[in-house]
Amino acid sequence: MPPPKKRCHGDGLPTLACPYYKMDPVRYYGCANLKKFRAIKTIKQHLARRHSDIHCARCKTVFPNEPAHQRHLEEEVCLFKPWDLWDPLITPSQQKELGKRSKGGSVREQWFAIWDIVFPGRPKPPSPYLGTGIPAEFCEYAMDRGSVVLLEELQAAGFREPNTSFSEEARGSYALQAARRALSAVVGGFLSSQLSLTLPSGPSGTPASEVSSRESIPSVFADSGVS
Repeated sequence: MPPPKKRCHGDGLPTLACPYYKMDPVRYYGCANLKKFRAIKTIKQHLARRHSDIHCARCKTVFPNEPAHQRHLEEEVCLFKPWDLWDPLITPSQQKELGKRSKGGSVREQWFAIWDIVFPGRPKPPSPYLGTGIPAEFCEYAMDRGSVVLLEELQAAGFREPNTSFSEEARGSYALQAARRALSAVVGGFLSSQLSLTLPSGPSGTPASEVSSRESIPSVFADSGVS
């Protein structure tokens, strides 16, 4: 079987991926529609529009402005909401860092600098670029039913949720998030393997797309309207 063909979007530049998509390709499959994201500044703009909000670090409530956030902090005693039960958003301090002019270096290095700001301490993905992708329909199913099916199978096999101080509802949600992370790990591994097959190495082991900008990495995701 011949190797998959690379596809050019017209300007010859490879397509960068949203860091959130790289972190969890199932949960953020809509962010894979990044045909116009060929530069670091467009990635930063996407993060500011799609993944940034003023929120309470404890209960994760989102506020329309900073004064409302401050009133919440001063007037209410809110309940802690675990990170895994929440859609992680970029904090104001992270947004301030992202707003700074990118330092010198390749596009790859600048993208990974963004990753370190948004997901400090998390392992970096193999590449900042989109691979061949997987059908959006599969990701939708994995989000809606895949994690439930996986959890049901684990419970049928004798799996039990660990005792925690969270409520029964929170434990159930946590277990579903764990199942979803497992699915995302499988999908992420698949995408990484496809990317390594699609991008032959250059003379120094650098992916060919970084040696030459004449070829781009395709994405088969349909337009989801995410920007």
